[in-house]
Amino acid sequence: MILKLAYWILSLQTLFKPCPCKTNEDNAKTKIRIKHIETVQLPRCINESSGLIILNDTIYSHNDSGGLPYLYRFSKSGQLYDSIEVKTAKNVDWEEISKDEKGNIFIGDFGNNYNERHNLCIYKIDTSKQVSKIKFSYSNQTEFPPIKRKEKNFDCEAMLCFQGNLVLFSKSKTAKKELVYLLNPNENTSSLKPWFHFKLHERVTSVTAISDNRIAILSYGKLIICKLPDLTDSNPKIQIILCKKLPFARQCEAVAYDSGKIFVSNEQGKLFIYTITY
Repeated sequence: MILKLAYWILSLQTLFKPCPCKTNEDNAKTKIRIKHIETVQLPRCINESSGLIILNDTIYSHNDSGGLPYLYRFSKSGQLYDSIEVKTAKNVDWEEISKDEKGNIFIGDFGNNYNERHNLCIYKIDTSKQVSKIKFSYSNQTEFPPIKRKEKNFDCEAMLCFQGNLVLFSKSKTAKKELVYLLNPNENTSSLKPWFHFKLHERVTSVTAISDNRIAILSYGKLIICKLPDLTDSNPKIQIILCKKLPFARQCEAVAYDSGKIFVSNEQGKLFIYTITY
């Protein structure tokens, strides 16, 4: 009962909370349109979908913290094809999945609700199905957890591949800014420094690329279309282009893009499908 109430509160908050793009008059003239076209029931084994990718017209997802170390492969109509064990991996808190242009898959085991983890990592599945582990830490975290509430900004649920790197977005309940990090997937261990920060005033739960430099950021009840800066920018900033409210979508945790459509899953077993046009 308490969880159901919390989900409804999230939905109502979405209806009344202003979208961040409303503060930018230039973005008000955008011709991007996002339209909901279908809702699909996820396979029963995916009871807490926390990441989505699409490969060869097939959707892959995984469950949240404590779930089995499996990827679940299913159709866009919700039909389960198979379950794939990620050998040697453990699901401490899997929060995101991404893919690069070569077909490598990355699973983010970096959920860190209490900001106290020392074992953050990303699992890489290469095209030959070999699994390797990329360990990392945040160079700007010195306390586990930080004592001050406003400094508890080391949870992460969003990651995407961008120009040969992995980009990680912080998710914070208390900090006033979102931190963005770059990780080199060819290094086995990394100490990450913030690439840049921006103010979104949303809890970032997933992200996906929709073009070379445009991304869709998912929060509880919103899709936010943004433009990423180039890696060579001396003063990197993120540009918010459009915000689309997703009322009553409940606890949305995963987003993926494919062929003009955006797919959003929640932890209540639903897959929402949207068209995006320019």
